[in-house]
Amino acid sequence: MVIALSAIAGVVLLWAAAAKLVRLGDAAEALAGHGVPRRLGRPAAVVLATVEAALALLLFSGVAPGPVGAAVAALGVLVAAVMAVEWARGSSRVRCACFGRSRERHAAFLVARASALAALGVAIAVGVPDPSG
Repeated sequence: MVIALSAIAGVVLLWAAAAKLVRLGDAAEALAGHGVPRRLGRPAAVVLATVEAALALLLFSGVAPGPVGAAVAALGVLVAAVMAVEWARGSSRVRCACFGRSRERHAAFLVARASALAALGVAIAVGVPDPSG
């Protein structure tokens, strides 16, 4: 089961990384909307995409699923927290470029989506019993 969950999380993270790199300007703009200084937007987007791609490759390799799953969970919690802060400040719609194109989405949806990634990371980290046996 961990292999399947790792594959799902790996595809999501690799897709997110590639989309950010293809639409780097949109990713930088979205990060600026979350408080990253504009001059650091592009480098921050590259760093974030690199982290996502590295985690995806580690998930695909099957190396150290516990720590890698924990890192995926931490990334999901971080993103959920950023979106939740925006929501708490009164922004019901938040700018996101998680998968390339920068657009506003409802904050609750973004918190839920990032929380799902965090939960997936936890499931990978702690292992999920195989229901068949």
